[in-house]
Amino acid sequence: MSDPAPSASRGGGAEVERSRIHTIRESGIRDINLKNRLLHHPLRREIASGIARGGGEGIVWLMRKARGRVA
Repeated sequence: MSDPAPSASRGGGAEVERSRIHTIRESGIRDINLKNRLLHHPLRREIASGIARGGGEGIVWLMRKARGRVA
């Protein structure tokens, strides 16, 4: 039996990645430099998840998670 595709095991794939990028682009962040840094950040998956949770609240959740305060 063959192994699943690497992107499938990580919950990724091209379509999912495009969705994450779209979430960050359409987040309402006005600072273009910040937006570009987020788009190229290694944790872009978590960043998009934080934004999708509700913008400001999502970013606060993301920062707490980054500091290890969220399970």
